[in-house]
Amino acid sequence: MEFAKPEWLEQMEVILETLNEGVLISDDCDHVLFVNSVFEEMTGISRADILGRDAGELYYSPEDYAVLQELRKKTREMGRGRYEFYLPTRVGGRLPIVASVRSIEDPDGRMFAIVALIDISEQKAAEQHLRAANTQLEEPQKEIEEDLVLAARVQQSLAPKSMVWGGIRNVLSPSAHDWRRFRLGQSARRRPPQCLGLRRIGSWHYLGASC
Repeated sequence: MEFAKPEWLEQMEVILETLNEGVLISDDCDHVLFVNSVFEEMTGISRADILGRDAGELYYSPEDYAVLQELRKKTREMGRGRYEFYLPTRVGGRLPIVASVRSIEDPDGRMFAIVALIDISEQKAAEQHLRAANTQLEEPQKEIEEDLVLAARVQQSLAPKSMVWGGIRNVLSPSAHDWRRFRLGQSARRRPPQCLGLRRIGSWHYLGASC
């Protein structure tokens, strides 16, 4: 397809070919005027197949094309933009990229869009791997927490319960010492007051008290 390439672009092509990023330049009608070799490597699409065409025609998904049109609108309004999006590939894939777009006006008043494209597929793959690893770590952690809750409930159910025996609070399994205290307390309650007083002076046995 025949199209007019501006003079400034012809002068810049050599420089644009040295960049490590994919580059696409289009006119105010969204017709592609230039792509560098990195763009060809990223997408598998040769420049002969895209020059002079609307890059939106390469998108297979209507949803992706609608998003592209919205991004173009924002760029025209703002004069620049930076977006995370997808590039269509020759085999029908979707390459995750970050696109930095800038609108420029040449001396003749014509508008152009210069797009720099960075491949972030490795970053996306690493993020996906990290999410999968976190999910695998969360599952055993959740099981451990559930086991701890269950163990706490079992321990609580097996703990001795307290009861009141003759005014003295004891657990259900009192020790021998606790039983001795309990029996002495009961015996003291059965003795009459005078016996307790005599016992304190050590003479109630001689008085023949039967306490």
